[in-house]
Amino acid sequence: MEYVDNSIYQGADLATNLLYFLYWLVVITIVILTAILLINTYRYLRYQSKKIPRALDMVLLKIMLPKKSSREEEESKKDHKELLSRASQMFSSLYSVCDTKIKNWWHEKSPHISFEIVSQKGEIFFYIALPKELLTLVEKQIHSFYPDAVLEETERHNIFQDDDKYAASELTLGQSVAMPIKTYKEFETDPLNTITNTLFKLGPEEAAAVQILIRPTKTKWQKISEHYIHSLQEGRGGPGGKIDWVKIAESTSKLGGELAAAPFKTEEVAKKEAEKTKTITPITEQKIKMIGEKAAFVGFEALVRVVVSSDQEALAKMHLNNIVSAFSVFRHPSGNFFTPNKKQTSKIVAENFVFRAFPYSAEKNILNTEELASIFHFPNRYTDTPSIVWLLSKRAAAPPETPKEGLYLGVNIYRGLRTPVYMRPKDRVRHTYIVGKTGSGKSTLMKEMIIQDIKNGQGLCYIDPHGTDADDILLRIPKERVGDVILFNPADFERPIGINLLEYTRPEEKTLVLNELMNVFDKLYDLRSTGGPMFEQYFRNAALLVMEHPESGSTIMEIPRVLSDEDFRMMKLSHCANPIIKNYWLKEAEKAGGEAALANIVPYITSKLTQFIANDIMRPMIAQQKSAFNLREVMDNQKILILRLAKGQIGEMNAYLLGLIMVSKIYLAAMSRVDMPEQNRKPFYLYIDEFQNFTTDSVASILSEARKYQLALTIGHQFINQLISKGGDTKIKDAVFGNVGTFITFRVGEEDAEFLQKKYEPVFNAYDIANLESGNAYLSLLVDNTNLRPFSLNTFLDFSKIEKNPKIAEAIIGLSRLQYGRDRNIVEEEIRDRA
Repeated sequence: MEYVDNSIYQGADLATNLLYFLYWLVVITIVILTAILLINTYRYLRYQSKKIPRALDMVLLKIMLPKKSSREEEESKKDHKELLSRASQMFSSLYSVCDTKIKNWWHEKSPHISFEIVSQKGEIFFYIALPKELLTLVEKQIHSFYPDAVLEETERHNIFQDDDKYAASELTLGQSVAMPIKTYKEFETDPLNTITNTLFKLGPEEAAAVQILIRPTKTKWQKISEHYIHSLQEGRGGPGGKIDWVKIAESTSKLGGELAAAPFKTEEVAKKEAEKTKTITPITEQKIKMIGEKAAFVGFEALVRVVVSSDQEALAKMHLNNIVSAFSVFRHPSGNFFTPNKKQTSKIVAENFVFRAFPYSAEKNILNTEELASIFHFPNRYTDTPSIVWLLSKRAAAPPETPKEGLYLGVNIYRGLRTPVYMRPKDRVRHTYIVGKTGSGKSTLMKEMIIQDIKNGQGLCYIDPHGTDADDILLRIPKERVGDVILFNPADFERPIGINLLEYTRPEEKTLVLNELMNVFDKLYDLRSTGGPMFEQYFRNAALLVMEHPESGSTIMEIPRVLSDEDFRMMKLSHCANPIIKNYWLKEAEKAGGEAALANIVPYITSKLTQFIANDIMRPMIAQQKSAFNLREVMDNQKILILRLAKGQIGEMNAYLLGLIMVSKIYLAAMSRVDMPEQNRKPFYLYIDEFQNFTTDSVASILSEARKYQLALTIGHQFINQLISKGGDTKIKDAVFGNVGTFITFRVGEEDAEFLQKKYEPVFNAYDIANLESGNAYLSLLVDNTNLRPFSLNTFLDFSKIEKNPKIAEAIIGLSRLQYGRDRNIVEEEIRDRA
């Protein structure tokens, strides 16, 4: 048998096996690469397909902060570096919020957030755009570092106009991601000023935006930093340009080999390598330190875009270059810098800007939290660009004790939470004080409160010194309450409504009525300086004598007759049952001589009454013997009394006299409820706008005692000095701030803000109070006889939205004229008969 060499077959088998191995290796490699390609293609296509839905799903928040720091921050005197470190911490917290490692890597990358600075129509705004799913978490993180920040969900801004030209650029890092840019720690001032100042230079019809997209990145970049540090320590040079993955792989392999060989190195070799490592230049040491400091913080993939819109292409490009150049301030002499990405066209950048798109394979730009805080942070007191839109006043949350029912005042909006604010009836009788400049929202709030009371079936009186607000209310009265309305309109000259200033229902009321009338004339004429004791004595006794016999006339028109007509006076005395009044006229007044003589006093008194009695507007009302309505019945039957005292139509003095008399009569009517069990006293709400003109010194009594009789005042005016008399008397001011329960403060002047600060601190300061936006107020709400911690209130900005019914308003006017007014000719004839 022939011998066969088995080694030949074994070699052939080995070759065959090797070919099979190589074949399957190639096949498996192709399959793996194909799978990777397919997976990446799938992920890319999926990512791109969600470009528009992702953009539409994002929520845009406008961020505003107060420029003036809180008192605590002022005391701490924090510099800009300390304030910007807060931004760095905020970005660190956002890293954990946005990091979605728990999501299936198969589907898509981590969600991104867009931070934007937009200059439009001469104003600079700060925005954040983020996925809806992150809204609550991000809001909490921002508020934890910026408690005073207000985040308002807003519509998408559009910096492009139909015929405008635009220019856009994307910025990328010029060196390796391991190298840092210059951060805020190396600036003497806030670096954001450089960017915002260039935005400030835009024209009124031009617009620009800086958009910074960020999303968390893995720690791979920090390993690159470690590699570069190791290379620098070995003297092999450090990072120069972008990432060279081949060199990194080689260095990593070499590093692994060195680590494996370390146990076998001789002491001499180790010593030489150690000496080699020690020979590091100061510049290299600085680079090692810089890289290490950057890698010590978490990093984000970041994409910076700048877009400018203008009516001229040349201007758009010029502004773009200026804004891009502003980023050169972050160039580090030994580190990194921003440079325009030439690979992206202006059109692509602008399109991605609109969609806030983070390209799937974007240029790798990794910034740590300190770098991000340097190029974007919310403005602070060191950001001094003029056109930045600041939060003019802080906001604060409504306390948990805020009532859940009652009279609706508005809504408290704080950190996205909307809390309706109500005031309960039992707290309202402690009275409400509203102060604010013209146009701040004071009268609008008062009208809304009135409409609510009317719809709720409450009784009320509204004193309007302008007339327009009364007209607004008439247009919105529900038809079921038309019969309850009494419209007192002195400008209706054809059918005047009677109001007798000296009218009373019980004899014991005469002194109270007269005292209030004296207070009214003192308010109008300052009797302390223009009258004196003799004036008061004659006027008081003349009025009392007139009131002793109503059948012969007991109106203000009879007072001059008592003083000047002896026959009329003797007739009145013949019907007088009060011996004190009789003795005064018979034994004192008629026998007085000198300056106190009756003939000398009469002109002083009649001169102050004649302008009303001889007035064609006032006479037909105040000379009627019987008032058109009884205020006690108005209160008890929950009627709606609207005093339309339009100063422009009836004159300022006439309006003030009627308002003062009506307030006094309402107070007296409330006091007369003493004969009624307390549980039967229905609340009656008295609203007075510009109340300083309609309140006498008896306001202290009204504010302190009226609540017992269920008379609740809501008073409003413009500034606090209106409560101080010409002589410097602060009685009314002291009465208001000593007795009112609930305070609602709209925007006021600086002097008033300083005064009111003690009412609202430590929550709000004078700067906040003086800078409240229209429709916003601060509220010190009384609940169970205790004022809650002050909080902010958004009130009704547009009263006109409440449905109007002109036909009902016309019906009310007509019904009031017929029911309460009288024909002028008949009234004038009655007055002539009594004259």
